[in-house]
Amino acid sequence: MKTVAEIDAIRDRTKKMLSVRLPGANAMKLIVRMDECGLAKGAREIMNAFHAELHGRDLYNVSVLALGCKGDCANEPMAEVLEGDAVTVYRNLDAAKVRRIVVEHIVGGVVCADLAN
Repeated sequence: MKTVAEIDAIRDRTKKMLSVRLPGANAMKLIVRMDECGLAKGAREIMNAFHAELHGRDLYNVSVLALGCKGDCANEPMAEVLEGDAVTVYRNLDAAKVRRIVVEHIVGGVVCADLAN
């Protein structure tokens, strides 16, 4: 039998983990394109890499969303970082680029210009 404190801790951990998937009004949003082209080129691995990087740094203020086609199939896998009205598109992603995006853009606030748009 778990104590109330243990159950509260489990609830809090679960809320943090779920908050990455649920868009918040003021949260930074990260969209990974998960259409057929993206999936064929590794979008699922990119989504998993973003989740791993964000969870590994305890970043729960970023909403991660999976959306469909943007019409730029040649540049999949791709992701977008949305901060208010600003949208930064990152194309032809791999795990190393995901790490840079999380460290430099999401944590540091500096767009990875050589990877963007």
